[in-house]
Amino acid sequence: MRVTKAQLKQIIREEVVEFPSSANINDRYSSFLNHMNDALDDLSSIRQILEKSDFDVSDLELLIVQIEASRDDETLGHDVKSL
Repeated sequence: MRVTKAQLKQIIREEVVEFPSSANINDRYSSFLNHMNDALDDLSSIRQILEKSDFDVSDLELLIVQIEASRDDETLGHDVKSL
C-alpha cells in the first residue's frame, strides 16, 4: 500500500480531539499527554513501515520531533501543575 505525503497529512489532520466540558485542567492536560503519546506511537510505526519501503521519511521525522517538543513543553506542564 502506498501513502503519499498529502494523504498522510490528511489522515493526521482528520484526528480531532474533543475534551468533555466537565474535565478540569489536570484531566485535560493528562488527556493531552495521552493523545500526544498515542500520536507519537502511531507516527513511529508509520515511519518504520515507510523506511522498510525505502521512502524518504525526513518530513515525518520532523513532525515527530515537533510533536515531542509540544508534548515535552515544560512551560505548559508547569502552568498546569501550578494551578
